Amino acid sequence: MLLELRQLRIQPGQELLLEDVSWQQFENILAELG
Repeated sequence: MLLELRQLRIQPGQELLLEDVSWQQFENILAELG
């Protein structure tokens, strides 16, 4: 199952753990989140 980042709602102060994500993928996620 794949999720789009817009489907995630993370409250301030909470954590989201990402496993098996490369640094480039992480940078892409940050760019998409703005």
